[in-house]
Amino acid sequence: RTMNILFWVLVPGSLIFYLAFLLTGLILGSGIDVPAAVTTFLARNFTYVLAFSGVAMLAGFWVYFGITGFSLRFNQIKKQFLQATPVAFWLVSLVALFVGTMQGLLQAIPAVNYLLITPEEIPNSHAQLNMIGGVLMALIGLVYYLLPELTGQKVSSKLTRLSLISLTFGIAGYYTLTLMSGLRRMGY
Repeated sequence: RTMNILFWVLVPGSLIFYLAFLLTGLILGSGIDVPAAVTTFLARNFTYVLAFSGVAMLAGFWVYFGITGFSLRFNQIKKQFLQATPVAFWLVSLVALFVGTMQGLLQAIPAVNYLLITPEEIPNSHAQLNMIGGVLMALIGLVYYLLPELTGQKVSSKLTRLSLISLTFGIAGYYTLTLMSGLRRMGY
């Protein structure tokens, strides 16, 4: 039941946001032939369309954070990481999505947007953190959860732990280095 709620909260908001980007780009770039009134409307209201769809996506992420946070039992975090359970992968996913969403929220503020978009690395790190750190880690946790049931064999705890540690530090290292190189190019 909880996963069903998470799906219907997270996916539609993200889908609205990415479809708004895609369709608006195709229409304004003359990739799709539409009536002139639609093109004029989108050209005038582009920021509002993106703002509405971005708020829908952000609301979906925050509901996801809330539901996942309450259901993952944070009082057992250390135990989950030491045993490298699927929950540990989902916690890493939750943290990555939280940090990536906060950076995305900051990038939506016009004054901050100007500073953050100047070096190309910074907006890319936001997208990479959400997709690789958030989505991929959640899927890996799902695979480790379902794999024993599908194969009938126990998953190696050493390989699971190695996977969790290397992916977590790899994602955190990539994000930190990318962010630092972008800030360095800005002169900080």
